[in-house]
Amino acid sequence: MTTQQTKLDKLKMQREKLDKQIRAEAAKASAATRKLKARQKYIVGGIVLAAMNENNALAGQLLALIKAKASADDLELLADALPQQQTVQQTLQTQSSKDAVFDAVKNKFGSART
Repeated sequence: MTTQQTKLDKLKMQREKLDKQIRAEAAKASAATRKLKARQKYIVGGIVLAAMNENNALAGQLLALIKAKASADDLELLADALPQQQTVQQTLQTQSSKDAVFDAVKNKFGSART
């Protein structure tokens, strides 16, 4: 084997090693991005669930949206996590949406109804 051929083989091995390192770093970056996105979704989901438990009008609207957008499998998985539709509907029937919104604002800001 010639010196140039040996040098070429050595450079190819170095390139393979660098390609492997690049793939490993890209995988790490991708995993970190997925982890961050998942954490963001958990935070938003927690906030939305808490808001749904505090505000029946909002819960009714979000349940309707979730039922419209989620697959049957997803709805089955979410069944225990979401407020029950009957409970929300019963509360909304006894108290109008306008009153529910007013009460939420009143509780949040302490304003009086005029």
